[in-house]
Amino acid sequence: MRFTVSLCMIVKNEEEVIGKCLESIHKQINEIIIVDTGSSDRTIPIAESYGATIHSYKWNDDFASARNYSLQQAKSDYILILDADEYFEGEYDLQKELATAKDFYIFPIHNLLDNERYFIHSAIRLFKNSPELRYKNRLHEHLDLEGKEKQMQWSKVSVSIQHTGYQSNTIIEKDKNNRNLNLMMQETKEHPNSYNFYNLGKAYMAIEQYEESAEYFAKAITDSDNQTHQADLLKKWGESLLQLNRSNEALKILYDAVQKYPAHTDLLYVLAEAYYDEKYLKDAASTWIKCTELGNKGDFISEGVSDYLAYAQLAELYKQEDNLAEAYKYILKAITSKRSHMPALKKYFEIAYIYAFAEDDIKKDLDISYKITRVEELQNLLDVLYTMRHYLFSGYLKSYNISPEKNVLAISYQYSKQYDLAKNSWYEVEHIPEENTIDILTLAFLLKDEKLVKSLQNVGEIGPSDIRILLQLLHNESIQMEELSSSLETLIFQLVNNLIYMKEFEAFQTVLQLLMGKDFEVKYQIGSMLNGHGYYEAAIDILVQAYHLDSENIQMIGLLGDICLRAGYFDDAEYFYTNLIERSPVYASYERYYRLYERKKDESRMQEIKQFIAAHYPMATWSQE
Repeated sequence: MRFTVSLCMIVKNEEEVIGKCLESIHKQINEIIIVDTGSSDRTIPIAESYGATIHSYKWNDDFASARNYSLQQAKSDYILILDADEYFEGEYDLQKELATAKDFYIFPIHNLLDNERYFIHSAIRLFKNSPELRYKNRLHEHLDLEGKEKQMQWSKVSVSIQHTGYQSNTIIEKDKNNRNLNLMMQETKEHPNSYNFYNLGKAYMAIEQYEESAEYFAKAITDSDNQTHQADLLKKWGESLLQLNRSNEALKILYDAVQKYPAHTDLLYVLAEAYYDEKYLKDAASTWIKCTELGNKGDFISEGVSDYLAYAQLAELYKQEDNLAEAYKYILKAITSKRSHMPALKKYFEIAYIYAFAEDDIKKDLDISYKITRVEELQNLLDVLYTMRHYLFSGYLKSYNISPEKNVLAISYQYSKQYDLAKNSWYEVEHIPEENTIDILTLAFLLKDEKLVKSLQNVGEIGPSDIRILLQLLHNESIQMEELSSSLETLIFQLVNNLIYMKEFEAFQTVLQLLMGKDFEVKYQIGSMLNGHGYYEAAIDILVQAYHLDSENIQMIGLLGDICLRAGYFDDAEYFYTNLIERSPVYASYERYYRLYERKKDESRMQEIKQFIAAHYPMATWSQE
């Protein structure tokens, strides 16, 4: 038996997308009902070209009301609901699903985001034409099945509906975020229930007001048991708290959530982020690995959490732990899983830099894991190399016969150490982009070139007094860091960092001598930079000086212990970690202690610390094993 189907839509100014929507489904339906809420473009003529019946409707800030009006016009056995920015992709037979004659069908909605990302949620989109089935809620409207669901038969559909409405250009163009917030505030005032608090929290989250989103997610927890939105609610509550740097609260919420929803990959992924922020590094690693083993599971699925995003996080974690083999393994997995994910590509080059990969080895890795087959892939690679100021940038420009703008050409010369060519190129740049300030300043110090320094006047926040101080530094005259503006101080620290990155150690030493006095912060910042670039011995030398200036600084003590551990100075690491635990007896200190004895292969001390952690930190699941 064949069932008839009515497509019901509410629209306003959808000329850019409605044609694709109707083209994807019009041959499988018996009537198209368009409820128009005030279009002023070509939406209606396009819909009429597909045989649609148009019904005008005065918008009253209520999506459920408009939906229900469209349902009242339907004459078919079943109703299909689509938005104009949705469509079916490929071949699909509605009648094959309808042969089971269920009361309603649940479709996966494939929400397309920017940068080739997406997330998936599920919703009822095909259901029997019955007066009992009507929508509720001004926003995030949904079929009201309260008291009816147990009596109804339903089925999940494998084919997904593609949705483009969450792409940033659409959200900005239609001011969706502010519209949604206003509607949800009104809906929540009228119906203060868990589902509406949850959606109001999402509306605040969309405009990055995380205090408010966390507040409403907390309210939504009440009466959320056995509700389909609870898992996503817990995830988003945790995400909001992480954005507020309240990772301890987030960890407790997400840990309990995963006990209830162990097969929700999104929840696991955010739990791993909370573990990471709270320095539960062993559990962060094992939880991200679980994401990759579980695959895409749960009612809400974010693209990447089971593969390339988790792999990239693991690579960063293992890089911090100085575990080259694991960092390298996972970053290659990340690149292979999603070639267009530029942060993973950038992370690969960071790992290659820290561990001094040979140029031939880098090119071999790229040939295998990132072989360029499209213009977009080349553009992504060039963007990453430019952003990182990588020495390979120049070679790729030449290989592909690319003639960039003068400032980009100057960058390519400078970071492949063709300094005279870089200088001449900078001289030709009429208007210096603010992003190139540090590049010009670095080259000026390498060549002792006053002209380059003076060219920076009025670029960004650099004024005449800043130029005088920079020239003073250029001529090897000491400066007092505490007397500098915050922007100039930042610029000088960037200069130091750039000299380390470019391995220009003679110039680095010169600047260092001019800056290094008895200022704890200067020593701490420069020591941290050296550590970040993998120069552990030099970092220890400078940080020990800082330690003597402030032996109570917890950050300093922990950093010194970490660097000594990386450098293989186990006794020194033990000294600093013991001091750290005396001053900061928190979980992160004990895991550091455990890692030390793990490196020393001291089984007795490892077991002792593990038992202590198991007794005092129940969320450290590795210690329970």
